[in-house]
Amino acid sequence: MRTVLTQTEAFGRFLWKFIVGDDITLAIGVVLGLVAVAILHSSGTASWWALPIAWIIALSVSLRRSTHKTSARSKRDQRK
Repeated sequence: MRTVLTQTEAFGRFLWKFIVGDDITLAIGVVLGLVAVAILHSSGTASWWALPIAWIIALSVSLRRSTHKTSARSKRDQRK
């Protein structure tokens, strides 16, 4: 029984790292984009454009957060 739990835990960790990876912002953006596509599709609207827009927004937010952290860290290092 212990091996089953260990294997299940290992698979869960693999899925988390595969889907979320290093940045949860992108994973949340993709999920929100898929929700938007589902809502638009159920209302009968063409929904092919919603996921690329959600992905672009999520990527830009992720890059902004990443570059902001990097620039703040380099400024802090310059002061030392």
